[in-house]
Amino acid sequence: MRMQLRRDPLIGSWAGYPMATRTYLIETGIETAFAVLAEERPDLVEATASIPASRLAAELRGDIIPNLYAGEDAEAARTAHLFKNANGSELTLRSFENSTLRPSPVRGWDFTLNGGGTSTTCGRDPRVAVGAILDARSLPIPEWIERVYRPYAQARETVLNTAVLYERGHEFYHAAARSDLLWKYDDRGNAAASSDLVNAARESIIEDLRRTLPEEVALLEATGIDLDWTLRTDVDNQVMRDLRTAGTDSYGVDTGDISAGPAGSIYVGDPNGTHVVVNRRWAQGFTSQVITIDDQVYAGVDTIRDAIAEARAQLARSPQSTEPTVETGSSNAPARDERIVDVEVEEADPSPPRVVAPVVDDTGAITFDEVDTDQEPIIATGDQDQEWVLADHLVVDHIGPAIAPPPEVDTAAAADVVEELTAASGELIVPDTEFGEPISSPLWRTGDLVKVRKESGGYAWISPATAARYASENAPEAEPEAPTQPEAASAAETAEPAVEQQEPRAGPQSVPATDFALGTDVHVPSGAKARVRANIAAARLVLELDEQQRPATAEEQAVLAQWSGWGAVPEVFDNRSKFLSEWADERAALLDLLGEKGFSQARETTLNAHYTDPAIVGELWRAVQRAGLPDGALLVEPGCGAGHFVGTAPAGVNMVGVEIEPISAKIAHYLYPSQQIRNHGFERAFATDNTFTGAIGNVPFGRWAPVDPIHNAAGLTIHNAFIAKSLALTAPGGYVAVVTSKFTSDAKRGDQRAQIAAKGDLVGAVRLPTGAFDRQAGTPVVTDVLVFRRREDDAQPTQDTVEWALPARQIAVTDAKTGEAETYWINSYFQKHPERVLGRLAVGNGQHGNQTLIVQPDTATPLAEQLRGQLDPIIDQAVEQGLGFTAAAPNPADVEVHTAPGLRTGADLDSSEVLPGTMRFNEVDSRFEQFTVGRGWSEVNCRGKDLAEQWKKLIALGETVMELSEASRDAASTVADRDVIRGRLNGLYDDYTRRWARSTDSS
Repeated sequence: MRMQLRRDPLIGSWAGYPMATRTYLIETGIETAFAVLAEERPDLVEATASIPASRLAAELRGDIIPNLYAGEDAEAARTAHLFKNANGSELTLRSFENSTLRPSPVRGWDFTLNGGGTSTTCGRDPRVAVGAILDARSLPIPEWIERVYRPYAQARETVLNTAVLYERGHEFYHAAARSDLLWKYDDRGNAAASSDLVNAARESIIEDLRRTLPEEVALLEATGIDLDWTLRTDVDNQVMRDLRTAGTDSYGVDTGDISAGPAGSIYVGDPNGTHVVVNRRWAQGFTSQVITIDDQVYAGVDTIRDAIAEARAQLARSPQSTEPTVETGSSNAPARDERIVDVEVEEADPSPPRVVAPVVDDTGAITFDEVDTDQEPIIATGDQDQEWVLADHLVVDHIGPAIAPPPEVDTAAAADVVEELTAASGELIVPDTEFGEPISSPLWRTGDLVKVRKESGGYAWISPATAARYASENAPEAEPEAPTQPEAASAAETAEPAVEQQEPRAGPQSVPATDFALGTDVHVPSGAKARVRANIAAARLVLELDEQQRPATAEEQAVLAQWSGWGAVPEVFDNRSKFLSEWADERAALLDLLGEKGFSQARETTLNAHYTDPAIVGELWRAVQRAGLPDGALLVEPGCGAGHFVGTAPAGVNMVGVEIEPISAKIAHYLYPSQQIRNHGFERAFATDNTFTGAIGNVPFGRWAPVDPIHNAAGLTIHNAFIAKSLALTAPGGYVAVVTSKFTSDAKRGDQRAQIAAKGDLVGAVRLPTGAFDRQAGTPVVTDVLVFRRREDDAQPTQDTVEWALPARQIAVTDAKTGEAETYWINSYFQKHPERVLGRLAVGNGQHGNQTLIVQPDTATPLAEQLRGQLDPIIDQAVEQGLGFTAAAPNPADVEVHTAPGLRTGADLDSSEVLPGTMRFNEVDSRFEQFTVGRGWSEVNCRGKDLAEQWKKLIALGETVMELSEASRDAASTVADRDVIRGRLNGLYDDYTRRWARSTDSS
């Protein structure tokens, strides 16, 4: 390791200088050293496998690196390096002063050969970055770098050269190169390369590269290369300049009718004459950017290319005008290519047309009924099958019962109301959903806009008509008068909804709160559409129960039990065109039900919301009971979802279910009201170590690390972090039994397993077949049942635990399709205990079509019986070895806060949570203190009166920022309240910068 650190420029080029304990270069250098050691000396890796990687890293960080050149001439040793490092963050070639390698926290490494004038991205592997800059300067590359860099360099050259060929033949690139507006103030091609036109082309080119060069692209992305960013910064600017220099006819690509402007607009036609404007922008009512054609949104137009094709078609139909043709009539079948317009039309027929309108019934099913409507006539689409389209300034909204159009606003009459409101409060307040007048509006040129304030404190500019509408809504309501004219009655009749509104269902009389009997049957329907409709029905029922503030009846609990989360149906949230059309009705119903924020939260859970088959749940409970689960035990279920483990807990066991997704948490609460459900992230500090008798559940899995400075300082991925924290919260002798991803055990490196093994022993593991949860979750994933025991402080880890924490090994498996032999990484525990794999190992396609390890099931015996056949001997052996469930049930008085039933949120945790590193000034003892894990608040030395005053001011600034943040989340806080805090914050900031900013800048 010392040899590697000396030769690595990330460490060796500046070792011996005064350095911080942790920097990006040090941490990256240590990680590289471990990787090189595994490649060059696997025998040493195996010999030191029992030592946690974190302990070895700490030794390197604290002792080896600072003394790397002890007893030597450190300056001479550093000078021997090709690189020099004077600031601890950049590496400069000694023979080329302008050639620098630097890390970026966002894009990884890049290097420059001209002092920063231009740069080249290198991904996140430092060996690749060092090899790239050495190669660029034709310097020799060490072998330990060459073996990683050379495959990357070959793949990069192939991919980028192919991309250049694609770009030179793409009409959008040529159009951007010929768009004079993009080059008026930028002759380097940056504006052209960043235009919406080129961005759209780049997306399609990247898809072509993935299809034609899959191995090369995969290698680059594994190295941390962002293809979009790399093409944009390293390729596209030069291609743009080359195309512009080459002129119009060099490549034979005709783009005469397309041009682009610097504000993102794309002009189809003559930009100085008849043309159509295409834009990609944010729009009210949408959760992602939409494509507009002359400020109109068209269903089925999902890409820039689609929009340009539609614009060309419009110009072909009407070369002098792009106004849509008004026709009447409707169809009995809705089509997908409907156009949503923002124009006023005149009725061609006084009789109301019959249209096909969507209706959502109580079960969540969406049907189309033919109904009478008093809305504007249909806008023709030019297709044989016309569809229903609502006009008259229609904003795209969620599917639901049709309602009457809003009354027109008399802007002249409302102007007085605007003036009255702004005179009283100084400004007009609008909702946060108001995004302001579109940038393409001519009102920006004329200046006829009204400045308004959003509820959150931000500002927007809106049209006078929009301001008048808000003013009318906010104006005090006048006393209603009975209509005396026939027109009044007529107006009232026309204001009736076209489809009968669904009245809220009256709740039944209050019933006692009882727990649902889940059993081992699957209540979730099969089929993707049926699952989504069952989820919608359950979510709608949750809202009803919340509104009526009552427990669910037995019949309603049966509806709630059909909830299965969104992990099995991510298509409903997929924004690709083929899924948008297929799931349009369900998406609209969900948006109508959850709102944009709830819809976004639900989309995020598709990555890891995979619920457990009740039959498997029962076997895990049987195992911990067999191990000695005591009466009165208190267990936690991390990521409880709808509470399957909570609902099947043995009698006398108290449960705490923790679930971040609000709908799932509320369903768990309404299904099992006798237990405590907590609606917040498991990373929150809701309990202290050793609180629970045990933990049980199906942990979420993913590649990201939850932010938990107390229990996940090492940055474990979410499934491993949940297991490690569950062990920490469990008392010694307690069991943690979880279902988790196979990657917990099969990750090539064992450092994260070592973190888990530091707290507990592996009692046993059983690998489930692919699709074990198809009945419940509908997801073809491979999962493991892992059973841990929280180790006593003075005990040594078991042999199975040590072997399980080792790096994974490669074994020979068969390709499920070809029958050929393949190699795959697997944990040594399953090599030692092949009988604990419930099926036959093979290589096949995973959930997302990628090649992965699968377990082909044995269907002759029910899965629950197979699992029991392995768990029983595992538990029996553990009990014989003194590793049974020995943690005692807690004293009820000590855990009363966790045994109180009901739904809890994270609101009660805010005041008690303190992040490690937080500073404060203790006015009682007149000293500065810092909070650290394990020590609490401890004194921090502060030398000098001026420094003490500066610290006090910084602490006050931080506290005021937090106060303003809390006020922004508080529904009771008003704009005036927040303005007072902002004023205090501005004063503190001005005082600080006036006194210390200059000295801080100079240092």
